[in-house]
Amino acid sequence: MAFPHSAWSFIAVLASCLAGALAASAWAIVASAAALVIAAALQHQAHYTRYAASANFTAQSMLLAGSSLIALIAAAAAFGAGRATVLVWGL
Repeated sequence: MAFPHSAWSFIAVLASCLAGALAASAWAIVASAAALVIAAALQHQAHYTRYAASANFTAQSMLLAGSSLIALIAAAAAFGAGRATVLVWGL
């Protein structure tokens, strides 16, 4: 059985949160966002294929841009939550 895409997404968000908690570089946000975009692209493969077949590149680009923006927001929020957890617990 293949590892589900949602599990990869969870691992990417968890990694971003742990990076924030361990005071790692903010570049972890970019790496986590990239992993989330790849997982989203794999989940939306049917949409990308349909848009490419109909030569609707604007919709395909907007789907990728939207996925990228959402992934960046989610990764940054997880990183911030990791930092906030450390501050609240006083570690």
